[in-house]
Amino acid sequence: MAIFGNKGAGAAMKVLLVSVLLAHLGTYMVVPLLPIFLKLQKDLTISEIGIVLAATPFALQAGSLLGGWLADRIGRRTVIVAGAWLNAAALAGYAWLDGLWILTGISLLSGLGIGLHAPSIKAAIAAIPSQQDQTLIFSYRGIAANIGIASAGLLTYFALGGPSARIFYIAAGLYLFIGAINGLLLSQGKFTQAREAALLRAYREVFRNRAFLVFSLAAILLWALYTQLTLVVPLRAETVLPNPGIVSLIWTVNSLIVIFV
Repeated sequence: MAIFGNKGAGAAMKVLLVSVLLAHLGTYMVVPLLPIFLKLQKDLTISEIGIVLAATPFALQAGSLLGGWLADRIGRRTVIVAGAWLNAAALAGYAWLDGLWILTGISLLSGLGIGLHAPSIKAAIAAIPSQQDQTLIFSYRGIAANIGIASAGLLTYFALGGPSARIFYIAAGLYLFIGAINGLLLSQGKFTQAREAALLRAYREVFRNRAFLVFSLAAILLWALYTQLTLVVPLRAETVLPNPGIVSLIWTVNSLIVIFV
């Protein structure tokens, strides 16, 4: 069953697109500057920073699987809200707490929160009844996401002054707000048992599709390389640039290219 009916699709979709924009704004206020912050403010070595950052994608995958299972049973709205608020707690924790293993735990919490939140948002968007609407709305979703990323770089560099605890608290506030508006304005939405059975059959078919499995392995390699960039580029910028906060503008330029091209 869809998370919203045809009558309420327009209003609900606005909520979802605003959520996408704000989530990317909050996330990319932090992502480019997190390695620099961990080095300068938390006194972690490069190897320790790598451990902290590596925890997030592992927890994200587990959160995505758990979130899908929970959304089918208790509804997407609850999972979206829980994921947003878990990530808010993690973002504040980066600023507030110290120590390698504590920060690694915070990274795991952040990955779990994102894993619960982001796929459930996408699933809610995919619940639009018309396939034509799905294509158009996912285009809007991509634009909203990149507007958030582009704005994050401009905000952190020109208004917030680079890697400081303040960006984490602001990002946490954005995720608290995302959870609140989704909790108040979205309906719950759950799959029926018939739909769940069909979904399980679809999962089995996926693992029999050799071409899709090869594609998935290639995607894993691509994201592994991308994750390395989020570590290497900020730390290199901290070494060679007089103001390392300028590294956030790299993500801004990239997103602007995506929007206009």
